[in-house]
Amino acid sequence: MKKSSKRSSIRRKDWLLSVVKIWGSCILVIVVITLILFKFLEPPPPTDLKIASGSKGGAYYQFAVRYKSALAEHGIKLEVLETQGTIENYSLMKSGKVDLAFIQGGCVEIENDSPIQSVASVSYEPVWLFLRKGFKLDDLRELLNKKVNVGTEGSGTKALAIRLLQMTGVNEGNCQFSYLSYQDTVTALKNSELDAAFIVASINSQVIRDLIADPKIMVMDFKRAAAYTYKADNLSHIIIPQGVIDLEKNLPKEDFSVLSTSANLCSSSTMHPQQVELVLSIMAKIHGEKDLITKKGYFPNAEFVEFPLSSSAQSYLEDGPSFLSRYLPYQAVTFIKRTWILILPLLTLLLPIFKIAPIAYRWQLFRRIYCWYDDLESIEDFIEQEQSVEALETGLQELKEMELDISKLNIPFMYRKEVYNLRFHIGLVHDFLIKRHSKLSKKEDD
Repeated sequence: MKKSSKRSSIRRKDWLLSVVKIWGSCILVIVVITLILFKFLEPPPPTDLKIASGSKGGAYYQFAVRYKSALAEHGIKLEVLETQGTIENYSLMKSGKVDLAFIQGGCVEIENDSPIQSVASVSYEPVWLFLRKGFKLDDLRELLNKKVNVGTEGSGTKALAIRLLQMTGVNEGNCQFSYLSYQDTVTALKNSELDAAFIVASINSQVIRDLIADPKIMVMDFKRAAAYTYKADNLSHIIIPQGVIDLEKNLPKEDFSVLSTSANLCSSSTMHPQQVELVLSIMAKIHGEKDLITKKGYFPNAEFVEFPLSSSAQSYLEDGPSFLSRYLPYQAVTFIKRTWILILPLLTLLLPIFKIAPIAYRWQLFRRIYCWYDDLESIEDFIEQEQSVEALETGLQELKEMELDISKLNIPFMYRKEVYNLRFHIGLVHDFLIKRHSKLSKKEDD
């Protein structure tokens, strides 16, 4: 008869081998299927983006710098390109050289097959017409044969100013246009080298506040502003209240009307939807604050956009951040959305495995226990057939070694009942052996 300790060692090896085969096969199948499904995943969003802004001293450039800082917290590097303004930004967007760009409302022609989509409007941009001291102006038609600065080349200011002038019959043929920078414009107005100058900028701009406060410069009251808004959908009529800039100094001295366009952020139509949502969440923090002419939370919005609105931007503006974005960081949301196509098939495969696993586990545990019954039955047959006391003592040793091996089995508590049943049956065979041993001992004594 073989020793039970050797049989125990063999059983352990066989059991471990069977576990490895079963679970190894399952893991291998899952890994192979996962690798196959990975081929169908969309690529991750790029970590490098480019934005066309404006001149370094302008609002667009400052906005872009703030975007850059916020995106860096999410692992995205934003390169800010300094440009001449809206027209250049539009050109860069059309050629696919940037991912994002600020485009002033009403300055570009919208093409049907444009690769550009709107993200949101970010702020009002009033159209200010500043006048040299002593030059009173009530109507743009009075600018005939006057010296007028319409903004720098490539800027949205130039495009919008020329458009407004043309609506009233003023053009380069009957008016002297110039294309000076902000600083040169201010100097020229103070020196009476210009009669009027268009500037498109936020009321929060220090340049605008300084000009309104300057006694040598006046600002036109657009009395026909409402009429212009009926002629152009992208224009709004805004009233600048008396004293809104400085109550103590009462600036401005009286209410006046201005036309206003909007600053819009646009993106490439290929920009990743999750990145559009991230940019919008940043825009809400930067542009959502109250200012002198805007209520808190009014921007960003889709009220003044001109290009088709991005689907992800529309969802965000209508319903707010997605469920995942409210509770998880950007990188986690991106990973989950990318792997969703992978997770569903895997769950379909794993659910049956999860159902079978407990059954297979129990079967393996019971197999570890029940395989001892073959040895126990062999020992019992040996006891019945053996006529020698010395041989029975060998069987007794076999039982002790078997019981010792079984006591070392690592079986979960909920399955210990089967172990105790086995030990009980070993005890029965042990009692049978003792009786048999006693009987043979008496027989030999006789």
